[in-house]
Amino acid sequence: MAQKFNLELKILGEKLEAAQNELNKRDKSNMGLQHQQEQVQSQLQRKEEQYEKVKRELMEEKEGLQTRLDEIRDKYQHLSNEYMEKKMEFEKQIALLTQQQEFMAKKH
Repeated sequence: MAQKFNLELKILGEKLEAAQNELNKRDKSNMGLQHQQEQVQSQLQRKEEQYEKVKRELMEEKEGLQTRLDEIRDKYQHLSNEYMEKKMEFEKQIALLTQQQEFMAKKH
């Protein structure tokens, strides 16, 4: 009976040791996975920060370009208006000169 008890005790001890070894392996694996997860989260955070920085820079650049575009449009509109005014002025002068020429031609 003592031998049977000692044998069962030995078997249970071996099972316990095997379970402990398996638990230790899983703990190591879990720690490794946690470390990997932390690294990935850290990389993700850095990438998100880079993304936000680039996004912010592009938005600032876009605003600057939009302002420049608006200024150029305003300048174009001003020049276009000025051109039309001068064109009308020249057309009036041409018409007046033409009338004067016709009048002078009729006079002589």
